[in-house]
Amino acid sequence: MISIVLPVYNAEEYLKKCIACIQAQTYENWELVVIDNGSTDTSCEICRDFAREDSRIEVFHQYQHKGVSVARNLGLERSSGEFITFIDADDWVKPDYLEVLLRTQKKHEADMVVCGYEKIENREVEPEKKLEREYYSRVYSKEEYFRDYMLEGNTHCWAALYRAKKMEEIRFPNKITIGEDLLYLIHGALKMDTIAVSDYQGYEYYINPKGAMLKKFTHEYMDQLVCWQQAKEELTAQFPSLENKINSIIVVSALLVVGKIAQLPSEEQEACREDFRECLQLVREYRKKPEIRKLLPSGYGLKVWLFCLAPKLYLRLYGTKKSLEKK
Repeated sequence: MISIVLPVYNAEEYLKKCIACIQAQTYENWELVVIDNGSTDTSCEICRDFAREDSRIEVFHQYQHKGVSVARNLGLERSSGEFITFIDADDWVKPDYLEVLLRTQKKHEADMVVCGYEKIENREVEPEKKLEREYYSRVYSKEEYFRDYMLEGNTHCWAALYRAKKMEEIRFPNKITIGEDLLYLIHGALKMDTIAVSDYQGYEYYINPKGAMLKKFTHEYMDQLVCWQQAKEELTAQFPSLENKINSIIVVSALLVVGKIAQLPSEEQEACREDFRECLQLVREYRKKPEIRKLLPSGYGLKVWLFCLAPKLYLRLYGTKKSLEKK
């Protein structure tokens, strides 16, 4: 059986479609563990309505909103399946999603299977119907998985199937609000004997304008730097060859944080002075290393140069650019 962990917080406009796509799965031996994370809208009622009609659905309610990590951890504790997967309440999956993941798992006797995903900006788009074809998949070594998959931007816990026994002691960090998936993946993948990667794109990721990464800057955005620095420490202890790649990601992450600060009004930017300085220090430290500069995405070399040379000018120019884009 597959346990599906679904954290829910004020998702009433998305929930029905999300749960309906789970009920439409061609593989039917699943349980849906819903954690209502202190919702103040009708989310909990919607989930309970589904649970009354489908015995495979269980709903647990937290009376206080404690963040997605706490909700997922509770879902893991309540799960009883041989395998676990995560779905977010504003996303959906294709009808053969569970079937393809499980078929790939059996093919490779894998402890962890990851697949691709599609970004969706329009909630009215319907998931594809089941496609009758085989999908390419292969086993990755742990180093290959980290280097060629996770460090290439696939740092989400969803779009994956995990063997529950391997994840018994792995939990999401409760005190981190951005980047918690990254640490869960690292700790989990290090426990796996076999990791399989499929080219199947069965997960539909909704780019939610209300999502955490699209909100204005708060100090919580610094969590992603904390996560990447911890990831660097843990991964390079086993795979030293990954250090430069992770350092380049830290540089990009620091510039993304600075970009968020740049979009704040000037009086609010002043309150973020320490966060800004920390980002500047990180970027300046790694800019000195040519092996890291080579790994930066296109265009970031110039950004790094300007930011280090004239940080306040960079802040002003970036903020002006984003303001013009919104008009």
